[in-house]
Amino acid sequence: MPSVTQYLQQQQIARPDHAQWFATFEELYTKKLWHQLSTKIFEYIDQAPGNKDLLSLHQNFVVDFEMKMNPLLLVDFASRVVSQIKDPDACIELIESLKPKVKHNKMAFVLCSIIIGEQSQMKNDIKAVEKLLDDLSNQIDDVDGVTPVHARYYLFASDHYKKIGDHCKYYRNSLRYLGCLSDSDATFKGQESSQQERAFTMALAALLGDEIFNFGELLQHPIINCIDPSKRWVVDLLGAFNSGDLAKFEALQPQWSTQPDLTAHAIELVKKITLMCLMEMTFNSHDGILTFEQIATQARISVADVEMLVMRALSLKLVKGTIDQVSGHVHLWWVQPRVLNRSQILSLRSRLDTLCKDVKAMENLLETKAQEIIG
Repeated sequence: MPSVTQYLQQQQIARPDHAQWFATFEELYTKKLWHQLSTKIFEYIDQAPGNKDLLSLHQNFVVDFEMKMNPLLLVDFASRVVSQIKDPDACIELIESLKPKVKHNKMAFVLCSIIIGEQSQMKNDIKAVEKLLDDLSNQIDDVDGVTPVHARYYLFASDHYKKIGDHCKYYRNSLRYLGCLSDSDATFKGQESSQQERAFTMALAALLGDEIFNFGELLQHPIINCIDPSKRWVVDLLGAFNSGDLAKFEALQPQWSTQPDLTAHAIELVKKITLMCLMEMTFNSHDGILTFEQIATQARISVADVEMLVMRALSLKLVKGTIDQVSGHVHLWWVQPRVLNRSQILSLRSRLDTLCKDVKAMENLLETKAQEIIG
């Protein structure tokens, strides 16, 4: 194997289009400017034209000074290397060899595990992936702030849950992944096709997830604008669920029934939007008192089914309250917090204004009647 200097000089001759890059590598290496050299290597990966043999660069160059690199940058570089290796076992072996070298840096060590998990995912080793996710979950949660490693973990987790069909966990981890992206990343430039797919898949997961009753966060995220125009109906469908609008849900049936996953779970979708309807009624109610007839009319169910609907909402902790079967009404004083749209915020503002007026009226009444009360 040639020495580092020989390798860099050989590359300047063999790759004229990259000669200046390798000349700069040689200069920085000779001067032992390790930080500048690390930065220049990543610039080379991102900016140099044509193909780059990163495995050769790693074996003949980077290994010589890897202990002088920032551990996180070293693992990040290794992740670029494994992206060019087709054999997952060879990738895992390379990353495993790095773990002892970066064990003093928590996030670098975690990133190693994530990359190993990604390769296990490619091997369809579900047990290994799930074990890694369990092991990494607490480690990720214990780290303050948000880092690129968090984003990679949540992306890795969401891809796994998508693969095994866990709608709730896929949706939640995808939201966390999006939450780790910066404002500039939120435009998704250069990733339009993958983000179109992710946005649509997240929308379906939100609708199909049996524990998901909050759609506002997705509806307000820029990724929702990435959905292909031919599939924009799913955004309208999310809006219908968010406001518990059964009429709109039924009007959109010709569109959503073209999606096999939704058609297969049509009964569950009806039950879910009926619960959303009850939540919206509770939210809009001034005093939280609703009659069985009101609920039956708006939720499009029979009066006999109202009690079961409310009991289900109570058991899922979507609302809190009591049922008075004798008088035929329910008193719901709490509804699960959600991200509100503009119209819901305006409704809340109107109710707060009404409450303030009522409080002011009571204050005036007390002032007027104070003497009588004291006397």
